[in-house]
Amino acid sequence: MEEVLSLNGTWALWFGPDEGPPPVSGAQAAQRGFRRVEATVPGNVELDLVAAGLERDPLTGSNVLSFERYEQYAWVFEREFTTGPALPGRRAALRLHGVNTYSDVYINGVRVGETDNMLIAHEFDITEHLYIDGANTITVSVRSAMKEARKKPLPVAQQGTGNCNEIPALRMPPHSFGWDIMPRLLSAGLWRDVEIAYQGPERFHDVYMYTRSADTDRAHLALCYTFESDREILPIYTVRVEGRCG
Repeated sequence: MEEVLSLNGTWALWFGPDEGPPPVSGAQAAQRGFRRVEATVPGNVELDLVAAGLERDPLTGSNVLSFERYEQYAWVFEREFTTGPALPGRRAALRLHGVNTYSDVYINGVRVGETDNMLIAHEFDITEHLYIDGANTITVSVRSAMKEARKKPLPVAQQGTGNCNEIPALRMPPHSFGWDIMPRLLSAGLWRDVEIAYQGPERFHDVYMYTRSADTDRAHLALCYTFESDREILPIYTVRVEGRCG
C-alpha cells in the first residue's frame, strides 16, 4: 500500500511578464520584480488575483478584458513541506494531477521534470532529491502558453475555431480560447491535486479494466496493468482480483 502526502493548500505565487529565462524559484522571481500573492491549490491564477483584490470577477461584465495581459505572464508557485519519518525502501513519486500548462518542476532547487499538457497527470521520481530531516521546497515555474504557441508552426491552412488558431497547438481545453459558453480566458495554475506518493518496490500502475461483453446474467471483463518490481529476475507470480458491486 502506498502512503500519500497532500501538497494542496496555500502556496506562494509570483507573477510577471514572461521575458528571458523562466525563474527557477520564488526568490529569483522576486529579484526580477515579480509581484507576490497567496495561491490556493487546486485552483487557478484568476481566482488568486481576485482573492488578492488585484482583479475583479472575470465572468462579470467586461472584467475579462483586463486579464488579456496575463497571457504573456510567467507564474511561479512555491511552498515548503516536510516528508515526516523516513520510509526505507520506498520510492517517492511527485504527482501533479493537473498543471496549466507548460512548466518546469523543481524540488529543493533541482529540476525533476516538466509539463506540457493540461489534460493529463504528470509523475516524477523525486526520491533522491528529498530531505528526510528538515524542510523541502517545491517550485512549479509556469511559462506563458501564448509564448509557447508562438514557437510552434501554424500553417495558414491549419485553423482552430474562428480566430482561435492556438487551439490545435496547445493541449488545453478549447473553451479557454473563447467559445459560446464563455469568453477567452487563457488561464494558468495548478488546477488539480498535488501530492507525493510513497510507494513500495513492487507495485501496479496504469491499471485499466473494461467490459468485453455483458448480458443480464453475467459480464466478461478484461484487466490490463503494468507491474513494476526492483527484482532483477521476476519469479512466476499470480494476481487475484476481487470485484465488489455497489
